[in-house]
Amino acid sequence: MNEWLRMLGVEQDQLVVRTRLRDHRRVRFSLDQEVRLASEDTLLCSAHCVAACIDAETFKPCRIPASLKFLDSQSTVTQQ
Repeated sequence: MNEWLRMLGVEQDQLVVRTRLRDHRRVRFSLDQEVRLASEDTLLCSAHCVAACIDAETFKPCRIPASLKFLDSQSTVTQQ
């Protein structure tokens, strides 16, 4: 995506990335993301991502670690 944006004349410091936790269960969680042009608040792209936690040795599903449970379903993270 970086090269595509550079070809369009958009530098990364001109972008705002918003990530919102949509849902979480014991093992999986889903996120919504938006990338916007900061100066105009123009939506460049959006994504919905579903992820699951697995045990690194057995590759079986496992509970989401407590360190990731600080977010609730209304949390939004914005990065510029």
